[in-house]
Amino acid sequence: MKFIFLIFMILNSAISISDESSDHFIVQVEGFTNDSVTIVHDFGERFDTDCNSDGIYERIDSRASSCPFKAFEPIRITIRGTNNIYTGFNNSRLFRADRYTILQWGKFQYISLGIHGGEINERATDVPDFSNLRRLGLFTNATGIIENAHLWDMSNASSMSNMFENSSVEIDFQNWDVSNVGDFKRMFYNARDLNPNIQNWEFRDDAIVSDMFYLTGLSQINYDRALSAFYKTHNGQGINLGTVHASYCRSEEDREFLINERGWNIIDRGKDCTDSIEECIYSNGLENSSNNTQCGITDD
Repeated sequence: MKFIFLIFMILNSAISISDESSDHFIVQVEGFTNDSVTIVHDFGERFDTDCNSDGIYERIDSRASSCPFKAFEPIRITIRGTNNIYTGFNNSRLFRADRYTILQWGKFQYISLGIHGGEINERATDVPDFSNLRRLGLFTNATGIIENAHLWDMSNASSMSNMFENSSVEIDFQNWDVSNVGDFKRMFYNARDLNPNIQNWEFRDDAIVSDMFYLTGLSQINYDRALSAFYKTHNGQGINLGTVHASYCRSEEDREFLINERGWNIIDRGKDCTDSIEECIYSNGLENSSNNTQCGITDD
């Protein structure tokens, strides 16, 4: 009898392991109170949901699932496409947990995906298929670490509005291709702990960037980089760009061109070159030097 039970356990374990195919989306969730994580796919294909990644799918052929968890006891959820169809996470949302860790993206095509609040971590070794991405709402009101975002292909994304609103995630998006994005409105709104560097981004002429950096923790150096990126690539007219807290220095000519030649309305804290001087001193190894005239410091 013990031998039969042992065989059963081995087979069951094998089924669980083999069922975690590279095709599936796998996320670990955790809550700080007894609750359940809710998973909704409004317009996408139907899905099968395994609430404990044990090979037993609690919901089959469904657009909504609920997986219960106990406080401070993480559960691992596997989602596969019903009938092996992986054409889209469309207006899909996960919510009611406090911590989410994406372990595998699988072969789904992500059209719209959101996780509501909490801590978001991404440790997947594969890269998500964003070839049909319209909106990615993973990071609103979120904290956490996104390890592999620099590998994501965002070239077909159409909207990044509110993407990092109230967010403090650690993420590298400096080299994203955003040339097809039409809406950046409030992208970093009130993200006071984010200091985005977008110097390599190229913008559509009709891209909406109003309030993109409003109340963002933007340093003077990265604000200079943003203004220069707009000057080089965004030929739109009459744009409203408000930052409130940011100051500029080296981008003064670019900023004036945007205002005078393209009719931009830019609201910021004005010119302040303190950060640029510090950056120059550090990058040239002049911290202990008494001669910093090349960085704009003079003995008056």
